[in-house]
Amino acid sequence: MDQTSSRKAKLNFLTVLAFLQSVIYFTMFFNIPTARQVIGFIYFTFVPGFIILKLLKLNEFNWVETLLFSVGLSIAFLMVVGLLINEIGFLFGISKPLSLMPLVMTFSSFILIGGLLVYLKSENANVCNIHSLEFSPFALLFACLPILSIVGAMWVNVHGNNVMLLFMIIAISLLFTMGILSEKLLPSNFYPFALLMIAIAVLFTLQ
Repeated sequence: MDQTSSRKAKLNFLTVLAFLQSVIYFTMFFNIPTARQVIGFIYFTFVPGFIILKLLKLNEFNWVETLLFSVGLSIAFLMVVGLLINEIGFLFGISKPLSLMPLVMTFSSFILIGGLLVYLKSENANVCNIHSLEFSPFALLFACLPILSIVGAMWVNVHGNNVMLLFMIIAISLLFTMGILSEKLLPSNFYPFALLMIAIAVLFTLQ
């Protein structure tokens, strides 16, 4: 991988990490049912370990090995950092170190610092050594659909107005049409991801 491609991959990685972290904060702080548990579980089960892999410069794995090592290292990370919080949290005036907010803020801080170190120090931030799996900024729009669905469902429950859900349906139709008409906007290997985001968005409208 040349220097330009490597820098682009690392920038894409940092962008996705910041986006995912924003989603975590949103679901946690607004206490959104189901989404908080599902998104938090997936994020903290995979992302910390993936960052550790990149900091250790273990880039030769395929996607299955990357997934397995990321999960294992993530679990180890959560256990070690959780133990540290429990043991030294009182030094920072945290009376309940194992409650939700101290844990989320501490884990997130370590993850963001690790992501920044990956950007600065790592030579490769690709998910695996398959170069066809490139980042697509257009795919982030599909990742926003579940958030729009959650907000729309909450808006209906509070105000009795379904205009946001109608907007979400229109957005799904437009994004899907643009994606299948342009290979540049949405490469074919992102189709499963797009369908997953659409399915989750539709599912959350039932909450």
